[in-house]
Amino acid sequence: MSAGENRLILLLEGYFGHLYTADYHFYVADAFGLYCIDPTGTVCWHNDQLGIDGVIIDRFDGANLFGQGEWDPPGAWKNSVLDKQTGKKID
Repeated sequence: MSAGENRLILLLEGYFGHLYTADYHFYVADAFGLYCIDPTGTVCWHNDQLGIDGVIIDRFDGANLFGQGEWDPPGAWKNSVLDKQTGKKID
């Protein structure tokens, strides 16, 4: 693929929140969740159960990512830990 070529068109839920990069992947946060995208533009996983008005990643740590989702705006953020391979919550 060359520069200027679309690799992915991603329809987000609610609004675009943030873009993160780690371990050769892109992580796109929207109002409700998070997408993990590989360098070819393939969506590896999507978790849309992380918040109702915003999702942020605080840090990447080994096999996990740590973040927050806002569940009761304004200001009611709840922490989450996700498996980076699957996007599933870890209790």
